[in-house]
Amino acid sequence: MMARAAKYTASAFGATVEIGPKNIVISGDVKRIIGPDGKEWGPKLAAVTAGLKAAQQPITVCSGDELADYIRQHKLKPGGINRSKDLLSDGTVLAAVMENGDALITTPANLPQYVSWDHAAEKATEEQIAAQNINIHHLFTEQGVNDHGRTDWRLPNMKYENDHEDDESWMLYKASGAGALKGTFDKTGSFPASVVWSARRYNSDYACIQWMVDGYQDLSYLGLELPVRPVRRAAPQP
Repeated sequence: MMARAAKYTASAFGATVEIGPKNIVISGDVKRIIGPDGKEWGPKLAAVTAGLKAAQQPITVCSGDELADYIRQHKLKPGGINRSKDLLSDGTVLAAVMENGDALITTPANLPQYVSWDHAAEKATEEQIAAQNINIHHLFTEQGVNDHGRTDWRLPNMKYENDHEDDESWMLYKASGAGALKGTFDKTGSFPASVVWSARRYNSDYACIQWMVDGYQDLSYLGLELPVRPVRRAAPQP
C-alpha cells in the first residue's frame, strides 16, 4: 500500500488524484483530479463525485477515520445498505451502516476455499463463540489471501430470528445485489455455493448459515465445508 505523504498523486480507477495526507478523493480537500477523458474536474466534492459517476468509475474513499465523513456525505442512515459502486481505498467494501452507526466492511470476494465451521472457529474461546466474535484471520494466512492490512476479520454474526437489527449476515445478504458486491455472491440457489457461514453456533452439531439467493437463514452441520465471507466493523470517528 502506498505510504501517505504531505501530498501525493495516486491512480484511482483511471483518475489521477492529488490529495493531502488524510484525504482521498471523496473525503474532501481534493486539490486536482483528472478524469479518464483527460479533462480536469473541479476541487469541489460535488464536481468530483459527478465527474467520476459520469465516467462510470467507482469512487475511492478512505477507510479508518474518514468513514465518518463518507457516511455523512452520502447520507447513509443506520441500518442502511451502501448501494453505490464505492470501494474503500484498501480494496475492501463498505457493505452497510449498522444500527449503532458502525460501518460493516467486507472483502470483495469469498475466501477461495470452503472451510468447516469448526475449522473457522478453532482459535476462538468459548466466550468468543458465545459472543459471536470469531476471528478468522488464520484462514487468510492458510489460503494465501490478501488481508488488506487488517487482522480483525471474523465470521458475520447472526440473530437467527425475524428481528434483523444488528444482524451482519442479513445485512450482507441485503447488500449483495448492488454496488461493489453485485455478482460476488453465488445466487443460483445451489448448495453449498449460495450460502455463507455465520458466527452463530446453534448447538453442538450445527451452526447457522445465510442463503444469499433469498435471505433465508438456515442450519448446517459444523463439519461441512462451506463458503466464508469475512467481515469487520469500524466505528467512524465523529
